[in-house]
Amino acid sequence: MRREWRLLFHSQRDGKSFSTLMARLAAAPGPSLLLMQETVAPLPQPSSSSGPPHPTDPEVVKGAMPPPRHVLGGFAPAPWAKSGTFFGDHSAFVFRLEPELQVCASEEAAACLCCQGPGSDWLQS
Repeated sequence: MRREWRLLFHSQRDGKSFSTLMARLAAAPGPSLLLMQETVAPLPQPSSSSGPPHPTDPEVVKGAMPPPRHVLGGFAPAPWAKSGTFFGDHSAFVFRLEPELQVCASEEAAACLCCQGPGSDWLQS
């Protein structure tokens, strides 16, 4: 059976609200694939104050390699939902595409908790 995938959320189009992302995922039927790309903030401009150079001063970091770009994500076989308990099955997994491919498949015996709420987003395993 062939499924058609559609874009539910893109931070450049929809903003950077985690609540909006979760609402879009919860409203979508079927499986979902979540992809994220790390972005690196530009270095702060050096200050004109006297004293030792700041470690992020361009003169100090000249020639330094930029940090690796990370692309990661996860696959959820079932629709997302608010729940007071665990749900889903062991066919869900998380992965990293860059800088090197790595897949972390779930295990039936493993327990994992994801929580999102006011003032806190955390993952516990």
